[in-house]
Amino acid sequence: GIVQDVFNQLDTAQDNLREAARIYHQTGNQSYEAKCQFQLANILAKHRQRSEARQALEQCLAIFQAINDKLNCVDVYGLLGILDTFDGEYEAGRDNLLRSLQMSREMGYRSGEIYAISGLGTIYDECGQIGEAIRIMVEALPICQVTGDQRVKAILHSHLSSIYARYVGDFAAAQKQ
Repeated sequence: GIVQDVFNQLDTAQDNLREAARIYHQTGNQSYEAKCQFQLANILAKHRQRSEARQALEQCLAIFQAINDKLNCVDVYGLLGILDTFDGEYEAGRDNLLRSLQMSREMGYRSGEIYAISGLGTIYDECGQIGEAIRIMVEALPICQVTGDQRVKAILHSHLSSIYARYVGDFAAAQKQ
């Protein structure tokens, strides 16, 4: 399914991932069943089929919770929070991202932490809580340095720059970001 997604063969990717999840379910391999559902959800979300993506995420979350796979639960909560944000459901998005953030911190999962913080920064910005958006995104920058995640670091700098230019009027700070 992943290869078909790369080649933009959405229907084939979905079919293959659903079949793989079905086979893993039949053989009792819950972990891989849930991972197939998670990959399917990512593909669906990427292709703007958010309702179907949410269903796949809820299925894999139930499995990950049942097998006590907290690391993958963190990622599912994070993606649910992003989907909520895209749908304008900021309170639900914040709740899911805060759950992801809390679990990440409890486990020392720094990558999960910065992804959750990045999503929370977006929500706070969208809801007009600019000070909180700046605070939480600035807090994440050193974590990006530790994890080496340059992509999230670039996203955070870009978002901070936009906030400074739009709301604070501090163009020097915006250029610095």
